[in-house]
Amino acid sequence: MGKYISVILILGFSFWVSAQENITKINDYMSLKKTEKGFVFLSDSGKTSKEYNFVYPQKEGFFETVIVFPIDPNDSIIRYEHPYGEDVGIPNSSRHLYHILEIMKSLEITDDDFLTGGYGEEYVLRDYLRRGFIPDFGYARRGDKFALVTKYGDFLTDFKYNEPFWEDGKALLNTYFDKNRKVTTVLDKFTGKEVIATTDSLLSYWNPENYLIKTKKNEYFLTYDSKVYKVPEIWRYVVNPSIDSQLFTYRIPGKEERGFINFEGQKIVPEAEITPFTNFYKGHCIVWETQKSEQEYDYYGRPYPQRIRKILKIINEDFETIKILDEIAYIGNKFNKYGQIIVESKERSNNNFVIDYQGNYIISPSSFENRIHQVYEGIYVLTDKSFPQTEESREQENYYNQKGEKLINPETKRITGNFKFKDSQDGKENYIYSYGMKMITLDEENNVIESYY
Repeated sequence: MGKYISVILILGFSFWVSAQENITKINDYMSLKKTEKGFVFLSDSGKTSKEYNFVYPQKEGFFETVIVFPIDPNDSIIRYEHPYGEDVGIPNSSRHLYHILEIMKSLEITDDDFLTGGYGEEYVLRDYLRRGFIPDFGYARRGDKFALVTKYGDFLTDFKYNEPFWEDGKALLNTYFDKNRKVTTVLDKFTGKEVIATTDSLLSYWNPENYLIKTKKNEYFLTYDSKVYKVPEIWRYVVNPSIDSQLFTYRIPGKEERGFINFEGQKIVPEAEITPFTNFYKGHCIVWETQKSEQEYDYYGRPYPQRIRKILKIINEDFETIKILDEIAYIGNKFNKYGQIIVESKERSNNNFVIDYQGNYIISPSSFENRIHQVYEGIYVLTDKSFPQTEESREQENYYNQKGEKLINPETKRITGNFKFKDSQDGKENYIYSYGMKMITLDEENNVIESYY
């Protein structure tokens, strides 16, 4: 029976091994070589792994290896060795799963990587991959250089970058040296393609259509809505660009100076004492206005301390008040592309909600403590922070879109930490996963196309 299974395994694997020199190229750095008794993994420097009788490529970047031990005819016990205690069908064998990055590390092709460096044993690695706990993109290190890789071991770049890659949005910032010149680059995380590569200083990068560069001649060039403009230095202090507006806001660190400029970089000073906190969206901005009482003096002409009142409000580009935000204690610093922002309740400090640029509720304030985090433009995840939690407080937990709609049906499936949002390469379809399985498909406007539960 064992010989019969062995023949089947060999025939099943033969399609995958190249006849040319009995070597199969796995990637630019590692191959699989056919030997007289089985297979070895081979590095680009010629280093080989231990010999395996059988090697089978599996899903998600794993390889299954089998070593068969000689059977002692005097031994009545047939041994099976397997990390999961399964009957593997081959007597006197040792069978293991190795991730491609683990194999590359053992061959000294890589010194470290984001995946095998932190997840330990193979069963942990398999489980974490299945449950979606591992980021889709990360790094592999060789010496002092880094490459962008996927969690399945696909290399998207060569080893040439100076810093590790950490998944953060769709674009990744890094540097490398080209003929002793330092190049700053932004890479698309899905493909490894360099969206921007410049030997000048990349001061700000917001997205492929909006970024700021300082040249070696100390000139500033702004790419705004994909058009290039020469701008003054004040633009280096614009934290986030405005959307459909004529005014922009800036903040100079150290000086604690915040203010307003037009596109040409000229400072615009309102009559009232107003401090901006966000960018402008369709001519609306959230600000603090500082109001001081009229100065009064005592009998001897000494001034009394002035009463100071700070008002959080929304203004337009004429600095006119649109709405007072009395119930808000804390805000972010940026309206997203839908003109929305996460804020914190003044009444309950551990309570978030979402408003738009006119002050309307998108996700209303809750009577329970919570936290809201934006995982994608217009996609929010709300978690219950009540203590103790109750069935009623947990009802607020969900993924929400920019319309304030719950994306997971609470009557069918209660949201837990096992739900993960993933964006696709083109953004036309995005997904919510649970334990590695696709649960919801969203269109590019964050509407539910299909639910799988």
